[in-house]
Amino acid sequence: CSLPLVRTTFAGSHNAGAFDLTGPSSYGDVKDIALCFYLNHNGQYLTQLALGTRYFNIDLCDKDDDDTLYNCHAQGTDDSTTAFGEPILDSFERMKSWMVQYPREIIVLQSADMLMSVKTATWKALMQTAWNCKTVTTELELANLDTVADTDVGCLYFTSMPPQNLMLGDLVEKNYRVITVSHNNVFLQDTWTSNYNKESYRNDDLYDYHEGIAETAMSHEEGLYMFSIFQSQAVPDAKTLAECNGLGCLVTAVEQITGINLACNYVLGK
Repeated sequence: CSLPLVRTTFAGSHNAGAFDLTGPSSYGDVKDIALCFYLNHNGQYLTQLALGTRYFNIDLCDKDDDDTLYNCHAQGTDDSTTAFGEPILDSFERMKSWMVQYPREIIVLQSADMLMSVKTATWKALMQTAWNCKTVTTELELANLDTVADTDVGCLYFTSMPPQNLMLGDLVEKNYRVITVSHNNVFLQDTWTSNYNKESYRNDDLYDYHEGIAETAMSHEEGLYMFSIFQSQAVPDAKTLAECNGLGCLVTAVEQITGINLACNYVLGK
């Protein structure tokens, strides 16, 4: 735990909230088939945490008639082409319970695509509501902060590069174990690989994933480094395919996501 935060490489998930989504309304009868473009993970956040994920790159969307922020994955810029998941505050509540249960774990949360206006302010307000984050705008003196009770977990919101002297062990001891950064920051470096393509649709590249983490860590210079992956690809199951009546249904589904070199196109095309 004597490692500085800015010398740490975190294993993570890209589009971390792309699980248990509802297909976009514009896809009509084929939305359950075409949903394979949107679903990037078989497991929700607690499942990802159990697998060792500690960095979460999160897409967020609101709805035209609803100010609630949802997990989502979007292909366009409006609700009709967006797949929505559960409200993000529900997800964060379960993550917080997990963090209290495991008091020596540190996670990093980052906003990715956000289909709403005033994105930076929205993300900052969300982090304040969900995690009561303290905004860090100058050199941080962790010793001057009160230790957070063990029934809760503290959060630090960085608007610039964290200081070199901020150690993982000190964050754990003070119980500031949720790290987040301003939206579209330039100092958090996210390197990601994907098994979400037709060449590796068998989901057998975990070795490459671990090799990638090691390579990223060995080349680490100052900065927050994240190595993330699409952990799975959501090829439609047999029951869903059977409910897509006739070749026309499959063709329509593939056309909805044309040009995207993903496993669902590959399998549907066969």
